[in-house]
Amino acid sequence: MPISGKVDPGDMTIEAALRRELREETGLEVPVRLVSLDWQVSFRADNGEVWRLHAYGVEVAAGFEPQLSSEHEASEWVNFDEAVRRLHYPDNREAAARLLDRVGTAGRNA
Repeated sequence: MPISGKVDPGDMTIEAALRRELREETGLEVPVRLVSLDWQVSFRADNGEVWRLHAYGVEVAAGFEPQLSSEHEASEWVNFDEAVRRLHYPDNREAAARLLDRVGTAGRNA
């Protein structure tokens, strides 16, 4: 499931914001690994602000089950191809492709 959010004033780095959002939205305290995709997409929000989406992959420990916040209705573990098929936005699909490039084909069925 894509996790998203803003960098808050208390976040010292983008990675700190990512870790906070993961904790808030899924209960994940300590990711096994963060994979920066060294990629961003800019877009204009409804209020006219320009936002930048920074994409990361997150590896979690075997057996981790998300404790979802009210921002999400459900989660499900699926393989890579099914996850990409369910992504609504083209930039999310591009991020998934970049992640696969970074982790290799071993990550395709993980």
